[in-house]
Amino acid sequence: MNALLALALLLAIPRPATAQPATCALERGEKITVACTKACDQWVQRAFQEVAKKLGLQLAFVTLITTPDAKYDAIFSPGGADIGPEYYTRELPPEMRQRIEKEYERTGSTGPVSKKRDRFEYDLFRKYFQDESFANIPALGVCYGMQMMSVAHGLPLYVDIPTDLGIPARRNLADTVTFLESDKSALQPYFAKTKFAGRESHHQAVDLAYYRAHRDQFAGTTVVATSNDDRIAEAIEFEGRPAAGVQFHPEISGDTAKFGTLSWFLTAACVYKKLRNREPATAAAAPAKQCN
Repeated sequence: MNALLALALLLAIPRPATAQPATCALERGEKITVACTKACDQWVQRAFQEVAKKLGLQLAFVTLITTPDAKYDAIFSPGGADIGPEYYTRELPPEMRQRIEKEYERTGSTGPVSKKRDRFEYDLFRKYFQDESFANIPALGVCYGMQMMSVAHGLPLYVDIPTDLGIPARRNLADTVTFLESDKSALQPYFAKTKFAGRESHHQAVDLAYYRAHRDQFAGTTVVATSNDDRIAEAIEFEGRPAAGVQFHPEISGDTAKFGTLSWFLTAACVYKKLRNREPATAAAAPAKQCN
């Protein structure tokens, strides 16, 4: 196993929280291509470029939903609307499925554009987690993106936080995000603090109570950070892939959240690009606002 492959594996599997973050550099003129599942807005691109400059990296962006055959070095799923319950209720007990569907009728918000995105991203992430051609490609989901990555693993969502948890919707505010005491986080070493402010804009979330009650069903997922007295999942990592989701929005958060999240992601993308350039048979490139 060469050094690049070893580094790629470090970014994809649990490791001690005390480990130092990995670093990576490309040849002059090389760019990391970030594939946004839908068009990345100016706030997202500005945050990415800010972090990339600090890391000495250059970026390009493509939009997967309109150019699915584009080649890329990493997948980014930004915030969006509600995810339709049909994607996460199929395996649930009938009474729970009926409750969620009724609650969604009352509180859900979607439309033709988001329905198209739901279909596209559900299929994309199901393939991403099952197809070994994606094994070394980094993926990051933010808000909707984290929820969809989780749904692709079979996790249900809280349809409406005020209804399900009895606390206000997390819209346009900052929550205190806390990394859990765990040695299983690849993200944590990139953060300057283990407790920090994350800007939020959502009324749905991963059903953390269901996840914990059925932990054996979700062995490939690890919740590594929470907020609101440990009631809302804020960061999830996925075993066997350099993949993570965050519920907060790093692009509009302070430096700890922004640089921590995006430094991990861009470093993983850099490692993948170097690995792909050097060992194409091992890691072939795969073709391919407000969050509620």
